[in-house]
Amino acid sequence: MEEDVAFLDSLFEEFSLEKPREVAKAVKSEKRALRYQKVAERRKRRRVEEHQRRRERQKEARGTETEEKPGLEMKRLSVCIDLGFCSAMNSKERGKLIRQLGRVWGLQKRYPGLSTTLVNIDEDFVTDGERIVSGFRSFAWKTTTQRLEDMQSTSAIVYLSPDAEMEPLMFVEDDEMYVIGGLVDESGRGSMSREKAEDLGVKCRRLPIPEYMTKASRGTFNVMLTINQVVEILCRLAVSGNWIDALGPVVPEVGAESSYTHEMRASEDDDFFTAHMVSRRNRLDTHAVEKTELSLERARSSKAELEHVVDIGVTKKRKSGLDAINELIDPVWNFNDDVLLDMMTERVIYEDESVVALDKPYQMAYSGTKPGQAQLDRLLTRLAQRVAPECQKLYVVRTLDKHCTGVVLFAKNLERHAQLREAYEDGRVEQKYHCLVKGVPVEEKATISIPLVKLIKGKDMHLEPVRNPKTALNVYNVITKYEIINSSASNCSLIGATVSKDISHQIRAHLSHGAGCPLIGDNKYNLKNRKLPPKVSPTAMAKLDLAPQQFRRLPMFMHLNQLLIPRGGVNSKYILIRAPVPHAFYYVLKKLSLLKK
Repeated sequence: MEEDVAFLDSLFEEFSLEKPREVAKAVKSEKRALRYQKVAERRKRRRVEEHQRRRERQKEARGTETEEKPGLEMKRLSVCIDLGFCSAMNSKERGKLIRQLGRVWGLQKRYPGLSTTLVNIDEDFVTDGERIVSGFRSFAWKTTTQRLEDMQSTSAIVYLSPDAEMEPLMFVEDDEMYVIGGLVDESGRGSMSREKAEDLGVKCRRLPIPEYMTKASRGTFNVMLTINQVVEILCRLAVSGNWIDALGPVVPEVGAESSYTHEMRASEDDDFFTAHMVSRRNRLDTHAVEKTELSLERARSSKAELEHVVDIGVTKKRKSGLDAINELIDPVWNFNDDVLLDMMTERVIYEDESVVALDKPYQMAYSGTKPGQAQLDRLLTRLAQRVAPECQKLYVVRTLDKHCTGVVLFAKNLERHAQLREAYEDGRVEQKYHCLVKGVPVEEKATISIPLVKLIKGKDMHLEPVRNPKTALNVYNVITKYEIINSSASNCSLIGATVSKDISHQIRAHLSHGAGCPLIGDNKYNLKNRKLPPKVSPTAMAKLDLAPQQFRRLPMFMHLNQLLIPRGGVNSKYILIRAPVPHAFYYVLKKLSLLKK
């Protein structure tokens, strides 16, 4: 390259007298290109050398770490992951299962004595695994199409389950095979591994977490673990032979005041809702509900809200912002009718000889939904067999909007149904709602009596104030009474709204048009922008840890908390039915400092 530069210099001297400007410019360009090429080659050579030195340092570090890491020598451990539950999972759950198996493969490389076998694996699962986890197909899994009972003597098979009623697993034996149910279950359907073990006639055991991890300074420990966590615990036990050493680094601690595992109990001297919280760890019981008098403890004995419910475990990760709100809402849009039936059976909040009251979850419509979405009337026949086997059918008295939660009332016979419908039309039924709104009304307590008219466009319906009562048709002269329960510096208020003779959307329209306070999450009655829900204040956004545009996706917070119905005729006594505030509603109120003092 230096010879080329010298040649160009001589060439420049030869022609400099004839065409000095043109030749000088060309020669300088050539020199510049040659110098750049020389610098680029030198840089490339240095990068290659640096990469080689880095790889050597990494190899030395790995070698040192392997030499210094103690305890990897372990006795033989045979683990089998049963993938026969894949048909019960949706694509999202299968994806999470595949990622957990990827971590199990990492454990197999760390613990030489671990032997992992996948049972009932199919080609579709392998294809999904390759798409989600790079190199999944090349993992040296032991796979088999044999049944579990054919692989080993049933006396040597131990099926692991998180069920508390199972006996604890105290020792790991070389000649036993430990089976983990390959199931990620976000719907809370409960443990299937115990049922599978009973069908196979094999032993079923749980990890001894309560026996060894209950003496912590605070909180409890999660008995629901991911598949890779269970495998790691077994490997650690095979290395150390000590359950505390095996469980301690793996089992996550659950704080005693964890908001998503709390149960709200009603108090007679507090007609709003209770702030008394009880820490609980329970799972959904999918069988019949005991028929008793009004019990608000039973009313909210729903399944614990968990992010990743795995048949043998779950790790509950704390979330923030919109994710923290959404994880406290039962995803009814993902549930099939069987799961919805079990859930609504658990949501019976009142029952007597003539009526049944349910606590309707968010986003469950009574009727008119698309196929596959949560719809209450499809469940009524089967629900009646569960909660009121003495009657053939439940007759709905009054429904709630899809976005509202709270009390839905059913009659057990036509006579009581007609009686209650008449009471509604006469205004003898009192309904008390809790509403989270933007802004603070001018009046602390007021009555809104703005006449309303329905405007229908296609399938969309909304209410508008009557502009000209003389020419308007089908005018609704309805009344909404409200009072401010609490307000905060975040420019949000918790409103208690009471109606008797009402129409659909009445409270939403009255609070927006009459009090100037639209419901948070309501994109139909936001007067400033009809296409978007009201934007909350920066203070509220910060308290809820929301991203700038996440206010658009907030749920609507409107809950029918209390229903007062006549027990019989016109002059009869009244029955008070209450529904506890949903967990997501409570969480938001707590974040916004709107809980009743």
